[in-house]
Amino acid sequence: MNFITKRSYSVQKCYHLQIGEFHADFTGYPGSSGPGAGRTANEYEGGGSGGGHGGRGGRGKAGYYSSYAYDSIYYPAEYGSGGGNSNTGDGGRGGGKFYL
Repeated sequence: MNFITKRSYSVQKCYHLQIGEFHADFTGYPGSSGPGAGRTANEYEGGGSGGGHGGRGGRGKAGYYSSYAYDSIYYPAEYGSGGGNSNTGDGGRGGGKFYL
């Protein structure tokens, strides 16, 4: 198995796939980044909105805004966008992607 890391993203190439667990959690865009980045909270809100991808992102605590959808819901090929930043910290990273 070859393992390559580039710009904090990783790519794995394997020739003999065995049954196991795969996940790409938190390997997408960082908080408040990406095409569907979550909205950063203002001084009156307690938290930012969720990042979008195949659908709109979740609304923030105040519930007014959500991030925009992008990419295909049937054949996604883009990294997931990060959630919006809050007043006290950064938003979470978006999801990664697999090529099978």
